[in-house]
Amino acid sequence: MDLMAEIREPKASELKQLILIYRSAFPKHNIFQLPKKEVHKYLLYSNKKNKVLGLGYLAAIVGGKVAGALLLKRTEYDPKGKHWTVKINHLAVPPEYRGKGIGSALVKAAEDKLKLLIKKGGVKSIKVEVKVSENEARTIAFFRKHGFQLEGKLKSHFRAGELVYVMGKKL
Repeated sequence: MDLMAEIREPKASELKQLILIYRSAFPKHNIFQLPKKEVHKYLLYSNKKNKVLGLGYLAAIVGGKVAGALLLKRTEYDPKGKHWTVKINHLAVPPEYRGKGIGSALVKAAEDKLKLLIKKGGVKSIKVEVKVSENEARTIAFFRKHGFQLEGKLKSHFRAGELVYVMGKKL
């Protein structure tokens, strides 16, 4: 059963709610295991840096509480600005909200936001990428369901000895 969530840019106070969500979702991620104050500074910085480009965090809000989020960040672009590569980063939905359409709503909202950038004419095309550990079969299946295709493999990318899949989709 899908849960109705408001998908939008989070307020600074809502970014703070992401700290515990990200710590739980990414227990091996070095940034999210830092002290809360440092994690919050990272969240504010990464949002501000990407918001300038029309990207940044998107959050799913249910009953005033953050029920999931992701970060859109540009990783590559041609000098004339006609083509961007944008990475979906830090997609996380707490266990109590999983299987209720929150992750799908976030990915759809992210794609809609990127398509709007194309429609406005600032960019002609966007390639969306995500990197997923080989150990995350559910996440790989999730992105395949949303039209992402396996495009490559990286050895020892996140952690030594771990294989990471690069998945992509052209908008």
